[in-house]
Amino acid sequence: YPDDRTVAVGRRLDAGLGRGTIRYASPSVERVMGYRSDELEGLNPFVAIAPESQFKASDIFNAILQHPGLSPSAQVPARHKDGSPRILEGTAQNLLDDPAVEGIIVNFRDITERKQAEEEIRQLNASLERRAKELTALNTAGRALSSTLDLNALLELVISQVKTLLDVEDRARPAILSAV
Repeated sequence: YPDDRTVAVGRRLDAGLGRGTIRYASPSVERVMGYRSDELEGLNPFVAIAPESQFKASDIFNAILQHPGLSPSAQVPARHKDGSPRILEGTAQNLLDDPAVEGIIVNFRDITERKQAEEEIRQLNASLERRAKELTALNTAGRALSSTLDLNALLELVISQVKTLLDVEDRARPAILSAV
């Protein structure tokens, strides 16, 4: 991906948080995270990871250390230099045994906008499902009103449709009927 950001983490990344350093950060990291390359180099690789996700990120790195062929991908919340939240998606590869690299390579990109769009779509779908349920109930009630003058049958239908819309349990039905 052209928007990937690359970070190389040095050999000293061990089994706990707070170990290891960023040896190289692509200049393009500034566009996504607000940090210049030289600001990140020498820092802990978890510096921008949101505190609640640092253990998850650490576990992934430890798995990479223990299994050099492993190249997992993950999504983690992060913080931009200005403090604003981001969601990063990345992969990491253990190249500690490669003499030219001797590090763990991390490529990541900002997927915040994509995640926000997915959430908006989820909310719109939920809203559409509610509206469809309401319209179906109204359509059913309208058809019944036009087909009968039996007041009891109409009342039963209206109560049934209200229950459908409100997800009222059957145990509430006698109270509804007695109130009418």
